[in-house]
Amino acid sequence: MITAHVWILAPQDVPSVVEACLTEEGWRVVERGGEALRLERGPGERASLSFDPETQLRVLSCDALDDFIERTELQPLDRARLRAWLSAETERIVLRGVRAAERTMDPALTPWVESKRAHPSAAIAEAATRVAAALRARLEAPTADAYFATRAARFGGTEKANPELPDASRLDRGALDFSVQSLDAVDAYLLALHSRATELDEDAFSNAVVRSGAYVGEVIRRHAERELHWMRQAELRLEYPRRPCASAGALLDAGGDGSLPVEATASRVELGAEKSVRAFAEAQLLHARRRPRPAMLEASILDARRRRPRSEERLVVNPKTGFADLRRTLELIDLRLAVAPTEPEPRAATFSDADHVVQYAFDPALGLRTLILRGPEVRALLNDIVNQAYLSTIDDCAALLESSEREELLLGLAAIQFKHGARAARAYEAELAALQEHGDPEIRRLAQALVGQAK
Repeated sequence: MITAHVWILAPQDVPSVVEACLTEEGWRVVERGGEALRLERGPGERASLSFDPETQLRVLSCDALDDFIERTELQPLDRARLRAWLSAETERIVLRGVRAAERTMDPALTPWVESKRAHPSAAIAEAATRVAAALRARLEAPTADAYFATRAARFGGTEKANPELPDASRLDRGALDFSVQSLDAVDAYLLALHSRATELDEDAFSNAVVRSGAYVGEVIRRHAERELHWMRQAELRLEYPRRPCASAGALLDAGGDGSLPVEATASRVELGAEKSVRAFAEAQLLHARRRPRPAMLEASILDARRRRPRSEERLVVNPKTGFADLRRTLELIDLRLAVAPTEPEPRAATFSDADHVVQYAFDPALGLRTLILRGPEVRALLNDIVNQAYLSTIDDCAALLESSEREELLLGLAAIQFKHGARAARAYEAELAALQEHGDPEIRRLAQALVGQAK
């Protein structure tokens, strides 16, 4: 099923970078124009990279069969970064944030955009007024929960649907009572569609899988032991920009853990008997009884699944985690000290298992604790450290860089230097732009040095 995607890219994601990344995913350039690109892939798959020279805003939009972005080196920006743009002091960055909000139409950005309606810059005020009105209209639209509940009702026949489901006579609507057992009727209907899947046009296929997926999701919601809510595709992309979601939406808990019921129904139609939606729902309900994952390091699980191998990963450990706790945590996944330290808080230490080496460093002046992971499967190792051993890490340094405390600012600057090196200026453009004007000369110097590395 072809779905629409919109990603806000960093200003440094120039056309040559985007082209190289998309070429690896099978895309080819069909038109070039300055900083813009048009690309094509399979039937009906189109993509375009646009560039606003005034604000340096780059937007990648496409209609595609899959959510390929998580397999590339591109780093689409999330909602927090757009908020940072809207909160910046530099007019160009603020205007970039307003225009980014217009492209994403994310209702969660409404307060930040509305706050710019009285901006001294006429261009910003005019754009913010226009975009805020559009966002307010979005806020008045049905919530994701209401949207999918309506689709589920249309699937069950309790609410009139136009157009009707394809082959609706083959669906036993009398069995649809939102019980887990009722999913047997959904399985039977989708299997019937599978027998003629190649005959379904795009609209009929979409109506069938979205409505049936909504019903499956509502069954899971009603029987799960944790509270679950729907998130539509556009919202999901802004909250978790590298999380794959080629379907209409996801069913998530408060920690962002969840499932893709619409993807499950699409798979049933496409693959037939090997994909049961009842089995899918039962697996999700079992999973919901287990301990939810903590807030995960951005893209750590997804990175473990990516195609290209990497030999190194870097983590910034929560400064409150002492060495003894760190050691116990790493030993949970069989990472052992190479040499026992002679002091309780060593400046450096080395852990290893049969395949990997983890180098630990501690700067007591800053409180900076870091890990460098090296080996053949470092993404999988990173996932184990964060999501199985539950090591507390600093996922995003933006909060440190926005702090009013000097110690936290210095820690944040050192952390992004460690994690990103010359790419720090790209990852934290708005924060570093503000810190280059900071009153503390040391903070100002460090911020300027990080920006200078990127030039």
